[in-house]
Amino acid sequence: MAKFKFNDEDERLIISYMESLGHYHDRFVRISRLMPKYTPKEISNHWRNYLNPKLCKKKPLGYYEKQYVIELAQKYKTSRNQKSIINWKYIIQDLEKQFGNLYSENQIKNFWNSNFRSNTHVDLSL
Repeated sequence: MAKFKFNDEDERLIISYMESLGHYHDRFVRISRLMPKYTPKEISNHWRNYLNPKLCKKKPLGYYEKQYVIELAQKYKTSRNQKSIINWKYIIQDLEKQFGNLYSENQIKNFWNSNFRSNTHVDLSL
């Protein structure tokens, strides 16, 4: 299936559908049936990274949040036998419970990858 870019109308529809279908565990499958040009995964990713109204879109990670991400990523990374697999979903949930802020998976992964993939120094400043 070809990938389509989300336009404003698509985003409004997803937000509307999430208001009525968000309580179902298969909500993204249901929305995909109503918007067949998108897969459930595409809708889920777009919701989790851009559309969820609970996201801290403009607020950068703070010092303690960065420290927490580093600690959790190292913990999840070493507790798994597979090579360098980090389950970001759990880190995001733990971060929200600890600090009350919901960040997108992209924002957390971008922080991690920009500081640890290239072996650069971690900037924890605010």
